Amino acid sequence: MSVILTDDTREIDKLLTELDEQLDEKSTKMLIDLMQDNKGNELEVLRTLMNYTYKWDPVGVREFIESEEYLGRQGEVYPALLSDLTELFSGDYIEAVLTGAIGWGKSTFAELALVRMIYEVSCLRNPQKAFGLMRGSVIAFINVSVNKENAKKVVFQGIKSNVIDSPYFSERFPLKAEKAEELKFPEKVWVFPAAAGESGIIGYNVFGGVMDEVNFMAVTDNSKNAAGGHFDQALTLQEALIRRMKSRFMKRGKLPGILIQISSSKYPEDYTERRIKEAKELERSPNKTNDIFYRRYSQWDTLPSDKYSGEKFKISLGDSVQPSEILETEEDVERAKENGMEMLEVPIEYYRDFDKDIDAAIRDLAGRPTLTIAPYLSNRAAIYEAMERGKKEQMPIVHPFTKEYTTLQDGASFDLRKLRLPALQGYIEELEDKKHLDAEEKEKLEKYRKQYKYLKGRKRFLHIDLGITGDSAGIAMGYVKDYQEVIRRNSNGDEFIEKAPIVVIEFMLEIRPPKHDEIQIADVRALVFELVSYGYRVSKVTYDQFQSRESRQQLKRRGIQSEHLSADTNPEVYGSLKEALYEDRVIMYQYNKAYTELVKLEQNQEKNKVDHPPGGSKDVADAIASVCYHCTQAEKTAPPPPPSMGKLYTDNEEKPEQKEFKMPIITN
Repeated sequence: MSVILTDDTREIDKLLTELDEQLDEKSTKMLIDLMQDNKGNELEVLRTLMNYTYKWDPVGVREFIESEEYLGRQGEVYPALLSDLTELFSGDYIEAVLTGAIGWGKSTFAELALVRMIYEVSCLRNPQKAFGLMRGSVIAFINVSVNKENAKKVVFQGIKSNVIDSPYFSERFPLKAEKAEELKFPEKVWVFPAAAGESGIIGYNVFGGVMDEVNFMAVTDNSKNAAGGHFDQALTLQEALIRRMKSRFMKRGKLPGILIQISSSKYPEDYTERRIKEAKELERSPNKTNDIFYRRYSQWDTLPSDKYSGEKFKISLGDSVQPSEILETEEDVERAKENGMEMLEVPIEYYRDFDKDIDAAIRDLAGRPTLTIAPYLSNRAAIYEAMERGKKEQMPIVHPFTKEYTTLQDGASFDLRKLRLPALQGYIEELEDKKHLDAEEKEKLEKYRKQYKYLKGRKRFLHIDLGITGDSAGIAMGYVKDYQEVIRRNSNGDEFIEKAPIVVIEFMLEIRPPKHDEIQIADVRALVFELVSYGYRVSKVTYDQFQSRESRQQLKRRGIQSEHLSADTNPEVYGSLKEALYEDRVIMYQYNKAYTELVKLEQNQEKNKVDHPPGGSKDVADAIASVCYHCTQAEKTAPPPPPSMGKLYTDNEEKPEQKEFKMPIITN
């Protein structure tokens, strides 16, 4: 049988909880007897008793915000925010996660929520006694941001302004100290700003607080500060603060304070995105209660409706293959529906913003995360199509390693059935070992020999991105298959025709550091020598780190040209990849790590380089781009075209295994 909770029963439960926290066993028995003697009037009895606990009976959230006696902000706070604040404080929430567009009121919401918490504590006769703290203990409210200076701005200043301008606080709970570093109220109630990295903040009796700019806090892989190597500053801080709040203030499974976490939307894997996903999973669970209040608003969701004409246009948010776009026609809308795209309706007043930079507008105005801040490869379909072309090669290209990634100490190795030269050599030797070949077998043997000779004759270029100490590495190998004519335009705007290489990337690999260790450069170098042993004509190997000097020297002793090349400092490296992808001149196989890194590449204007999102990587992408660069710089002498092979395999023959490729789920 379910119990229907009314406003009265909720208030009775709340008042009983607060009284129970302060009564001993004898007093609790007297309270029960008193309630039984006054059946039907329990709420009035409790309110009367609370006068012994409260100096002042707390008013409702809306009255507190709008009344001139308190904050006096009638008509200044968006109706949606007032409704949300009322819901937040009437529920059993211990956290609030606010994200989305810029300008919808996240900071205002956080300021008002924290001031409300201070107000509720101020109404108590003896806050320390009410919460079972030692006499004279500090009850702390904190505003944490990425650094101390940011923590002193915006939310902290908003809290300070609301308190200073409030008649209630001036008269009944006045500031005892007003400094840039802290606000001190009576009853040892303090509010102060702090940087996310300050370990001392969790030493206080934290009642509630605000974590600002959580999506901009540090995320580090292979960190020494975290078990398993992954350090998420926002999550680490949130867990520490919630533990502190529960250890000091939880009674009967409830917390009186709330930890508010706010940040604008950035990337799909950001902290706020993960916390909202967690809250939705709790909502769907029949055995768990969701204690996370969350909101994601577009700018137009909270602003007054009379700001807009009512006319709207539609956009598609895109996905990991299709870019975001404005849907200009009904045909565009139908196409987006058929492709399963998520769509939004946007007030026409924002059309210019979305037309100018749709990804920035989706992030900043619609409040949805995007794959990148400024995507370097906006044509994501070009990456997918390049990987699809690998299937259509006469001898299809597949991942030739036994694992998707390796530490080089985990037993993973090249799979010679999938590495094309050794595989072809195996087919040739198998046929040559036969004493008698029929006409079909002889024809097949000749085809294999031609294909083997062709592939073996191609110069290979390799690049090894070692990264910095403790990071993963990436390696790629490729060659020029042929040249095709492309149309270029010179500085005067005149068109001309130029030959550009068709680049085949036939090997890519992510190398991760072993647990509690670093990648051994010698192990990576051994991969190159192993490829040479299989017959690959390795012409040049480049490294992105100067620490690779010994490897370069050893390669040169084996007759392999080797040098330093950085995708970060040479803009032509990624320029050659982008150009080749957009002109359909790249052939590669389907490799999740490469696809994920390539679609997330972003143009960092400040540093003038191609970069990855915070917490992301581009080791394999750097290696691919560097191989494209080498192929572009190679002599523009077209190799002989591949021999016409027809079908290399009959329907009864074993082909290189190809797993069904599913694009990584990366959405806006």
